[in-house]
Amino acid sequence: MQDSDSHFHQAIDHWRQLNLAPSFIQFANKADGLSASMPLLLHHHGQVLELWITALDAGDNEALKPLFE
Repeated sequence: MQDSDSHFHQAIDHWRQLNLAPSFIQFANKADGLSASMPLLLHHHGQVLELWITALDAGDNEALKPLFE
């Protein structure tokens, strides 16, 4: 882990390996580039939050666990 890595980004990568729910994968793919480092995540926090809310609305039970983690 590098100093500028985002824990959020690492969690997305972890859950991407464990969960294949379509709404989660769609969220993870869109949020991936926006959260690759802490500075990027801070800069794009509004977009990431919007993506997360959209994923929650579209999510099924399989997608909710990683989205809440």
